[in-house]
Amino acid sequence: QPFASLSPAPGERLAFALLHAPLRPLLALVGALHGATQLPEPLGEERLRSIGAGERAPAFDLTALVDPLEEHAPPVDVTRISPMMLTPATLVLSDSQLYLHSDAAAAASAAAVSHWPLAHLRRAVRRRHLMRHTALELRFSPAERSAEASDPLLLLPGAGIESTLVSFSSHAAREAFLQALAAAREKLGLPPLPPPPEARLPEMVQRWRHGLLSNYEYLCHLNDAAGRSCADLAQYPVMPWVLQDY
Repeated sequence: QPFASLSPAPGERLAFALLHAPLRPLLALVGALHGATQLPEPLGEERLRSIGAGERAPAFDLTALVDPLEEHAPPVDVTRISPMMLTPATLVLSDSQLYLHSDAAAAASAAAVSHWPLAHLRRAVRRRHLMRHTALELRFSPAERSAEASDPLLLLPGAGIESTLVSFSSHAAREAFLQALAAAREKLGLPPLPPPPEARLPEMVQRWRHGLLSNYEYLCHLNDAAGRSCADLAQYPVMPWVLQDY
């Protein structure tokens, strides 16, 4: 369970610790934000912009390239989205790999640089983040699992399947990256990626009506077509409560 309720006894004190950030930098940031809110509006806005400018994505480490001779596009600043954290990151597309360089200090539980062969990419689905059409969910799996991984049935990654959700600075930046990704795959002779999940919705409806999909499987497809993802709490999949067996 992600949350728990505590009822301390009279006189008992609770101590809290941060999981993803040191205390001193956090207090300094909170103090700076509070100070900006006390300034007159023009100065306060400028101060907030200067504070936000400090949250920069990390510079991509070229030593992380699988092949030092790889040709790669210019790095793209993104935000890596996970259920409990937003991490500044850098996305780099090469002629055979896709790299994601996260802020190692913020993403202490994951490798600083993740990479996947373009041949292992099974899905690239447009998503929303904070009500903006700027996010992209990428799903990878080894070649021997291509048939299973290309099916959007499972919202959660399974064994050997990885999924990552990133948000770009703008809608145009996301679309430009998708075009570059399609061109890189075509250059490698790879087949086009599957159509968006909403394109398969009429097919899924018919399969469900004829008993070829369970209720759970059909709801998974509906959530997928609605742009929901387990990587984003703001767009988390929803399932109806069954109040009575009719």
